[in-house]
Amino acid sequence: MLAIEKKSALFAALILILACFTASIAAGVISESLEAKLTDSRADDFIRVIIAPKSMHNAAAMKAALARDYATRAERHQAAMFELKAVAEQSQVELKSILAEMESAGTARNIKAFWIDNIIEAELTISAIEDINGLADVEKISLYPEIVSMASIKGATTPLSIASAQSNLTAVNAPASWAMGYDGSGRIVCSFDSGVDGAHPALINNYRGNKGFPAAECWFSPIDTSSYPRTYAGQSSAHGTHTTGIMVGHDDATGDTVGVAPGADWIAAAAIDVPGVSIFQAFQWAADPDGNPNTVSDLPDVINNSWGIQEIGCSDVLWNVIDNVEALGVVVIFAAGNEGPFDTLRNPANRADDSLTNFAVGAWVEEDSLWYRSAQGPSDCDGVSIKPNVVAPGLNIVSSVPGGSYLPNTGTSMACPHVAGAIAILRQKNPDATVDQIKTALLNSAIDQGVAGKDNKFGWGLIDIVAALNELDALTAPSLQVAGFDKTEFNPGGIYSLSVSLKNVGANATNVNATFTSAETGILSFSPSLGFGDILSGATITSGATFDIHFDDTASPGVFYSVDMTITADGGYSKDMRLSFFLGPEGQRTFYDHINGQIKFTISNFGAYGFHNDGYTPYGYLGFQYGIDTAYTLYEGAFLIGTDSAHISDCARNVAQEPDNDFNVIGGGSIESEAPGRYADQETTSLFDDSYAEHPLGLTIKQRSYAWTDAPDLDFVILEYIITNSSGSTITNLRAGMYMDWDVVFYSQNRSDYDATEEVGYIYHPNTGKYRGVGVLNPEGLINHRPFIVGAEVSGSLFDEGQKALGLFDDSRLSWTSTSTDLSHITATGPFTLAPGATDTAAFAIIGGDTWTDFIGAVVRARQVYADLPTDVDDEGGALPHTFTLAQNVPNPFNPTTSISFTLPKSGTVKAEVFDILGREVKLLTNSFYQTGEHHLIWDGTDNDGNRVATGVYFYRILFDNTSLTKQMILMK
Repeated sequence: MLAIEKKSALFAALILILACFTASIAAGVISESLEAKLTDSRADDFIRVIIAPKSMHNAAAMKAALARDYATRAERHQAAMFELKAVAEQSQVELKSILAEMESAGTARNIKAFWIDNIIEAELTISAIEDINGLADVEKISLYPEIVSMASIKGATTPLSIASAQSNLTAVNAPASWAMGYDGSGRIVCSFDSGVDGAHPALINNYRGNKGFPAAECWFSPIDTSSYPRTYAGQSSAHGTHTTGIMVGHDDATGDTVGVAPGADWIAAAAIDVPGVSIFQAFQWAADPDGNPNTVSDLPDVINNSWGIQEIGCSDVLWNVIDNVEALGVVVIFAAGNEGPFDTLRNPANRADDSLTNFAVGAWVEEDSLWYRSAQGPSDCDGVSIKPNVVAPGLNIVSSVPGGSYLPNTGTSMACPHVAGAIAILRQKNPDATVDQIKTALLNSAIDQGVAGKDNKFGWGLIDIVAALNELDALTAPSLQVAGFDKTEFNPGGIYSLSVSLKNVGANATNVNATFTSAETGILSFSPSLGFGDILSGATITSGATFDIHFDDTASPGVFYSVDMTITADGGYSKDMRLSFFLGPEGQRTFYDHINGQIKFTISNFGAYGFHNDGYTPYGYLGFQYGIDTAYTLYEGAFLIGTDSAHISDCARNVAQEPDNDFNVIGGGSIESEAPGRYADQETTSLFDDSYAEHPLGLTIKQRSYAWTDAPDLDFVILEYIITNSSGSTITNLRAGMYMDWDVVFYSQNRSDYDATEEVGYIYHPNTGKYRGVGVLNPEGLINHRPFIVGAEVSGSLFDEGQKALGLFDDSRLSWTSTSTDLSHITATGPFTLAPGATDTAAFAIIGGDTWTDFIGAVVRARQVYADLPTDVDDEGGALPHTFTLAQNVPNPFNPTTSISFTLPKSGTVKAEVFDILGREVKLLTNSFYQTGEHHLIWDGTDNDGNRVATGVYFYRILFDNTSLTKQMILMK
């Protein structure tokens, strides 16, 4: 059966499954750990939970079916992603709508939906948990588990040369496999740990991000904006660097080798012992690091997990996600734990469905000895199953630690990466080997320790990489996969010429060609075929011609469109794949330097500013420089907005001394600049929302900036924030402010004050008279100015949401004029009240001056200049819009009707349509001429024939002046 036919059959079966699921009426089940938590919690406490909607998806069965029906890893990966995303999309719609209503009511927050497992993570009050548990489409609600690394026993830092293989590498036969030509080359290992020192000389040359691959597909850190692997503060900060070194560590300059697979690349997720991280986010990232379902060359071969969960017994809270990731082709392995010697394996390593599930690794010491603290079996899940599965060296294992040195550590955390490195080597021999084939090769080749036969100390025995290689068949036929495929922003009406590369992970292939077919409405034309010539084993070839595709201008944004691809080669080789194209923009973080002859100031499109090398990450930008002074004077700048201490969205530093990652660049939000602009010599526009916040308010924010290159307007840059309430509920007591950590001349000699008359807060150096500050320009004026002593109130773990709230809400307008120290400040405006869909504006001038007269004169001038600027929002309603905008529908979710608002900067024809999730037009709302200004449309939930449409997700698109804007809405009955 062709792969395409299999997918069609799979989809048909899925629809039947979902029909059964929706007919189910039984209520959900609260886990025992959550029940216990509920009894110890107050009514208004928020409890972090995992909600599993009902579905008939069976992860283990899918994994087995894919291994049976598909010959290559690429086919298995694509088919598995198809099913997982379809299951989540269909079964989560109504539950997400209900959670959104709870969020608006203040009983739910921090909601995250996933497809890697059909779950939704959220923080809920007790009443919300009870309400969710009573829903017919909820299978189970579980307490989010406490996931921590396994503490290892550390030795003394060692300066010794480790150019020759250490005894632990020899014990698993790694050097012998290298001599055979198998060192993991071309494969990828992934670390889920406490971060990695990516600059360590044993790791820097193996980091995939240093080989021309985008940082986003090589390093995952969901709590900050870091784009390069780093470690995080805490007792386990060296843990991830050490385990990664055991997998791949090799110093090209000295020859020092500590890794089992020194030829393999590594990627990593900061997923363990980092506050606020979700392990499900990490697994979902690793399942498709480049976000492109057409490729598997970015996919890791193995995820090393030297962590576990205590005191949850045999809870299956993580088992589905592990099975799903393995169905996608990634081997997932776990350290057994350091709480030996009896049935003490940590979850999820203790699972005992069969000898291959949740592969656990114990710590071997020497010939017939296990490390005394290495967790042993049998599994406590059934009292009989053999655990661990295998063992590897775990005593005094020398590997990399942050800072460039090496350290011996002991524990199962050190044993597990030996097996991860071995898996990379096995995949080098057979890249299409299934997860279970690799595990079986390891089990069958393991060297028995102690008493003959499998046991609960050593499992199947000590791994032997050479013997495992002999257990695994090499590929004797070609195996071709998409290695490179241009990923760009695809839009309706667009024509794109894309470069396509194929990699051969099997035997030599001759006369390779690819042909393309598609019957999807929305694609007008595409290339019929591409030629690749001969592709030798291990080689990657890019076609000499491009793949050209043209989308219809009525194609729906927010939807995947597909083209089927058949790859052929001489000798009867044929392989079916599917190329997918997501229509619509994807936001990226971008930067812009305002330079006007007096000021240099770097802004971003996510509410953070500065970024000088001596300031806050990312480095390499201008910070804030004033006049002839080339030194930076801004350590950190950030926009904040909130309603109370529990609801503040910002990108200022947090208690981990990393930027809060609250602002998300939305589609079309990259910085657009004009020089000259319509109203200033330099102008920028960008868009973000606060959907990444722990407790998002539901705000969409358009940021504008203005700078001038002629006197008397050289001493300031204006930042304007046009704030739209997209939450569906009225927002009250909303305040906005700027956090600025100025370092004026000498940071330790700074003082701070404010001027209520001119509505400006500032920091200055008392001896030189230099001033840097923030003036409030919008009519609400300055409502608060609060300085912070950096060392006592901001550094370390001090700058929490409560501290930030003081800057927005304490209304004290404090000054520090008697003493000099390192200071920062928040200068705030408001309050604003926003009805659903309503908009208001906060505006600030970022100002420099070398005397008080110059400084206060710049404040006055900035206010005069801003008053002359046209704005999107005028409190009196008199200004005309000067951009085409589309607001979120109100209400959302809705039943039976909703209002859609848009603004036009000039008169013209507007076409408004509603589409379903498959991109089919449901309703033509209008195709008429409209005057300049704001307009409203009503959709009553019917299609073009007047029939009521079903509950679900829909998209509405407005076309005007060759530009289209699209948003998503939910109809809930």
